[in-house]
Amino acid sequence: MVENMGHTKRKYAACLLAGIFAVILFAVVIGAVLLRGTLKNRANLALRKGVIATSDSTENESLSAYMAIDGDDSTLSSRWSSENNWEDASHYIQLEFPEEISVSFVVLKWERRNAVSYALEGSLDGESWTVLQSFDTAPEMKHQEIALEEAARVRFLRLSTYAVSMNEGDYSNLYQNISLYEFEVYADKPAAYRLETARIGCGEAGGRYLVMPEAPEDYEVTYLGADYEQIIGEDGVIYPTIQEKEVTVGFRVSSVEDASDTREIAQKVTVPSYLDEDDKAPDKAEGGPESGLENLSAPNACPEVIPALAEWKGGSGRFVPAKDLCVIVEKGSALEAVAALFADGYEAVTQRPVEVKSGSVEDMAAGDIYLGYADAAAGLGEEGYFCDISDKCVILAETDTGVRWGTVTLLQILSRNNGIPQGQIRDYPRYEVRGFGIDVARKPVSLDTLYAMMETMSFYKMNDLTIHLNDNEILSTSGLTDSVEQAMTADSAFRLESDLTGEDGKKLTSSEYAYTKEEFARFIETAKTYGVTVVPEIDTPAHSLSITQRFPSYALKTGPEAVDQIDLSNREAVEFVKSIWQEALSGEDAAFRDAGIVNIGMDEYYGDGEQYRKYLQEIAELVQSEGRTVRLWGSLSNMAGTTMPDPENLQMNIWSTVWADPREMYEAGYSLINMQNNHLYVIPGGGYDHLDTKDLYDNWEPNKFYDYNLLEKIPVYSPQMLGAVYMLWNDMCGRLDVGISEYDLYDRFAEPLPVLSAGLWGERAASGYEAFMDQAEQIGQASEKLRGGKNRIYDEETGLEPYYEVDIRVKLSDEAGQYTENRQAGNAGQAVERTEGDPGTGSVAAAEEADGVQIIAESTSAYGTWAFYAVEPETGRVGFAREGRTYTWEYELPREEWVELKVVGETGRTTLYVNGSFVGTLGNEKAFEEYATFVFPTERIGEETGQFTGEITFKTVKR
Repeated sequence: MVENMGHTKRKYAACLLAGIFAVILFAVVIGAVLLRGTLKNRANLALRKGVIATSDSTENESLSAYMAIDGDDSTLSSRWSSENNWEDASHYIQLEFPEEISVSFVVLKWERRNAVSYALEGSLDGESWTVLQSFDTAPEMKHQEIALEEAARVRFLRLSTYAVSMNEGDYSNLYQNISLYEFEVYADKPAAYRLETARIGCGEAGGRYLVMPEAPEDYEVTYLGADYEQIIGEDGVIYPTIQEKEVTVGFRVSSVEDASDTREIAQKVTVPSYLDEDDKAPDKAEGGPESGLENLSAPNACPEVIPALAEWKGGSGRFVPAKDLCVIVEKGSALEAVAALFADGYEAVTQRPVEVKSGSVEDMAAGDIYLGYADAAAGLGEEGYFCDISDKCVILAETDTGVRWGTVTLLQILSRNNGIPQGQIRDYPRYEVRGFGIDVARKPVSLDTLYAMMETMSFYKMNDLTIHLNDNEILSTSGLTDSVEQAMTADSAFRLESDLTGEDGKKLTSSEYAYTKEEFARFIETAKTYGVTVVPEIDTPAHSLSITQRFPSYALKTGPEAVDQIDLSNREAVEFVKSIWQEALSGEDAAFRDAGIVNIGMDEYYGDGEQYRKYLQEIAELVQSEGRTVRLWGSLSNMAGTTMPDPENLQMNIWSTVWADPREMYEAGYSLINMQNNHLYVIPGGGYDHLDTKDLYDNWEPNKFYDYNLLEKIPVYSPQMLGAVYMLWNDMCGRLDVGISEYDLYDRFAEPLPVLSAGLWGERAASGYEAFMDQAEQIGQASEKLRGGKNRIYDEETGLEPYYEVDIRVKLSDEAGQYTENRQAGNAGQAVERTEGDPGTGSVAAAEEADGVQIIAESTSAYGTWAFYAVEPETGRVGFAREGRTYTWEYELPREEWVELKVVGETGRTTLYVNGSFVGTLGNEKAFEEYATFVFPTERIGEETGQFTGEITFKTVKR
């Protein structure tokens, strides 16, 4: 058994009772989740001489039933496939053995997981059949292991199917046949399946601990961890819980004699709530204050927040913040910044000020809130917190981040209610990494928008923000690949201030828009207070055109599509990349000086695999020598070589199962983050324009990696399974630019955030997708209150966000400029020329400086001005400009005549009406076509713009 390391002081009798009534479930284990051990000492009975395989049908003669017992489990032509019957999905494959056998374990290796109703059946005579195990859902993975509870005596074994999926996502709607690579049969179960179940034990002092299952003979068992380490710790201690929770624990079962005979297995243990004789919460030394809650016949229901609370124990009555609310911070703590954030949020929601002061629990009055630290014996970990809610509210955690998440829970509730149900909360995340990432290289993204995204993430307890700082136009789709020289002209950007210069004397830093070292370092530091880790990324050796344009000799010139790849055989090129990292990491003014995790890129390289692996190791060692954890885009499965970079302090983004097989990387020891492109990539205006929130809610799991070729599950109990991050890529840039705005980016960022937050923090509620989205809408509206709008760079004083209607009654004077000479045809999306600006102050040439411009309304933004034109300077038409793009309608205002304009703004498009008649709509929301989202500017209107001659009446109607 695991030793009891807890320090809780509870009655032994209470713990014993909890242990007796604990429901302990033995999990049915899916083979692909495991480190599958060798079966060489247990013969596959299906390979015996004389076994006959038959089936009801075949797709063609070559895909016969025999192919499922030939020992080949990977060749597409070596499988059984039934007929593709759209009328009847009933099929079978049958094995007849020369003599009666005992079977207790079967392995099915499916080509597709499309069978949704099927059974394993056995018979002694081939006439009378017994169902050995039946299934009413698709196999969880293509490698399916079936362990029978009791061994069965059979001479005939049959797999019968009754229904086939019609799912379009995996093309099941196109193939109504069953396909099986191998049908394996074994007399004995692997040792892991013969493992006894774990149980809960109690120490003399009353603490609880996990009792290890006894190992089968000649095997040993090792405890690997739990999905909720805040319930069952790494040493097996079971912490004081306030609600019954199901925990998945993992064990490694290894043969003493044969090291290759090793596999992992999961068991599910239901841990009951842990109550002392007075039915009180743990005291502060163990995690929380005493509340004196009584046993209640109808306790308060759990408050609805996103993500859902991990544990709740309802009391009676409500906590109502005092009118002169005081937030008391534990004396000597570092929680003032967290308290200040809560105070700002509370005031934004309630319009009532908050006093923050230092003190103790004893200083609280009714309606006050206390923030303090809990003892590690509470098991709350890095991000958990305990909240005791009576007529006062006390939040305790082991870390500042834990306290932050406690205050976020209060803000979510208080933003929709004037009080909080009394009770106790013990809350914590299931996954360590819960994140979002954004490509700011292919499209400039202001720090204001990054701050807005970071703050919104924090409101949903999402804690990881990747900033992809350098990249370039995708060369293969750029239309610039006729020659190496032409490919070198593609758009690229390095969005971070750097003192490094190229062979041409130009700085590495983008002249279009970039972040200064200081403001980026400040962003990283500020985000920590919000509980968010900023992970900056400099991507090499591919996606590096911003470097190879400065140093053409560094490029891998194997073809025009490889000029953005660094030639790793060029030592000068490698040293230059190292100098970029040293500048970013070292010194008082380094941009990444406070970053604990950095991403070194490493994806989609087309050069030599062994050079790639050695380069990866070299850059990783440089970063780790600076005391940082390395993150990278997994590519090792696709980059052949013998060098195996050390997995210590290395986190791998699994973005493609082809480039990095998740199970292979797991077995190699790497920590994994799910960033699968076909589920978690957003490409605004491109093929992945929005994430499918319903599919994410219904089917996606952070530890599940699946595409058309593969399905693997990494054990949820393993500390190597870190979590997941969804990523927004601005691929539609350069020649593919379709006018995506920062508002569009924020919209696509915010849309899936609640669903992914819920799935990463814990289990989703059983209420279903529609009910969840209704709740998400309410909480989303609450989050907007904290920032004065969806995106904090726009507020009522500077811009109206879609959806809106603006009514403008305007009359131009005769003094307005005339447009009869040198007029150019105006096209929607016509670009405004950019000019160079200092890092962090990226600028756009001001259109209003042109002769004859008439600007009705404008607002200053991070780069450039958002302007609505009565007279656009190049065309003379009514139009608007934002973020370097100009849009115009086919309409010119007359002189000395009152005209009624109505502008209707929606996401993706903007419509103009003149005197009640439709003029036209600019933009749409179709992928690969022009977007014309326009946040209508209200910072300066009419004469305040200094660019309007005439009279104006202006009215806005928010839809």
